[in-house]
Amino acid sequence: MVNPGSGSGEEARDLERTLTDRLTDVRAVELSDPDLTAEVDRAVGEGRAVVAAGGDGTANAVAQHVVGRGIMAVLPLGTLNHFGRDLGLRDIDHAIDVLKTGPVRRVDVGRVGDRFFLNNAGIGLYPEMVYRRDQAPDRTVKWLAAAGASIRVMRDSAPVTGTIEADGDQRALLAWMVFVGNNRFGTTPGRIGQRDRLDEGVLDVGLFLAGPRGSRRSSVAWRVFRSRPWQTSRRVVRRTARRVSVRLEGEPRQLSFDGETSEPVRAMDAEIVPGELRVVVPPDDRG
Repeated sequence: MVNPGSGSGEEARDLERTLTDRLTDVRAVELSDPDLTAEVDRAVGEGRAVVAAGGDGTANAVAQHVVGRGIMAVLPLGTLNHFGRDLGLRDIDHAIDVLKTGPVRRVDVGRVGDRFFLNNAGIGLYPEMVYRRDQAPDRTVKWLAAAGASIRVMRDSAPVTGTIEADGDQRALLAWMVFVGNNRFGTTPGRIGQRDRLDEGVLDVGLFLAGPRGSRRSSVAWRVFRSRPWQTSRRVVRRTARRVSVRLEGEPRQLSFDGETSEPVRAMDAEIVPGELRVVVPPDDRG
């Protein structure tokens, strides 16, 4: 499954030729194909691996059709490739070798409503920055569009307010961002944003609290979150959970899945779905 918005048409054709030479039995389909669902059904029926050739957004789009019923693989062709990296895929050549020899393992996915996520879902500054970046008239220089969007969001955005509940533990919410990850993300130097496992069966919930230390509203939120099992470090609050519910006050806020935005929402109900995705991994995977 190739994302036609990533790279040029010639690059896609080169990739298809390379895969055909090295794997012998390949059928390429664009994500924009109107018969995409039928193509995935056909592939699953034939016992094929459905391969996401692109970045995290492409992997997310493919996963929506494969979770719970087929086998997925990844060719990391995007900018960041968080999911491919955490599967242990080093580069495109390594990923092609994995398609030939790698075993199939079960990994977890997150779910919000009827939408799955492989890396994370979120509300607040990050989704709003991504949305504004994608609205830029010229996205040829992606980092420049992202920088401009970040400046506008930091200048104009208000904190996310309401309540958050994790495994039945409800608290007040006053934060710049709510982060819900599929399994635990590292926070130590050299491991920031990386996952050692994708099968722990937990969501990694993080809040970036809002307001200066002297702010009354921020102080209230800070005290609310100090009791266990929430862990605090300056203005970052974290815990693990199997289910998370967010209820917002005021206007709907932007929601993101794996770096792609969806419609603004007033609520988010997320849960971990253990072992629901079968994926091809390196033979020396970390389990």
